[in-house]
Amino acid sequence: MRKAGKDDKKQVIDILCAAFANNKSVQYIIKQDRHTAIRIRKLMNYSYEMCVLKGAIYISDDALSCALVTLPGKTKLSLRATWLDIRLLFQCIGFSNIKKVMSREALIKKQYPLTPFTYLWFLGVMPGSQQKGLGSAMLQYVLQQHNAHPTYLETSAAENLPFYLKHGFSVYHEEELSYKLFFLKKEIQ
Repeated sequence: MRKAGKDDKKQVIDILCAAFANNKSVQYIIKQDRHTAIRIRKLMNYSYEMCVLKGAIYISDDALSCALVTLPGKTKLSLRATWLDIRLLFQCIGFSNIKKVMSREALIKKQYPLTPFTYLWFLGVMPGSQQKGLGSAMLQYVLQQHNAHPTYLETSAAENLPFYLKHGFSVYHEEELSYKLFFLKKEIQ
């Protein structure tokens, strides 16, 4: 496991696109049409670029798993971040989804603590390599790198709850959108 470099960007985005292609939360954000796969790729590119600015990106040595982390307490408004947000709106969300997405983001941010924390935005494993311990190894690595503050995440995949619970996370909130969104946290030890 290591921090991803510029040369890893394409592979990180490939992993995330494959791992999250059918994710309910991603589908909720992305305008649904014949260009959905392209929009997902642009969403993952946006996420990658935001983590370059506001967090960290990790990739496994075999390039089959990755994680994107942000540090919300340390983020500042920047022209680059604003530009990325504008591009996300036009390229991925679409004007018809803006209200729905903004409401969802406000709902999520309302659940964040006021104290510093680590936010695990994405943890992805190539579909053909899942269920082989790669996600666990990546998660443990991320938690070791960011052990000064609690770690928070959301998942819309109920089947992933046992995985996170096994790694010491607890569900602290649930929201019903057009899908169920689970909020999890892991306290520092």
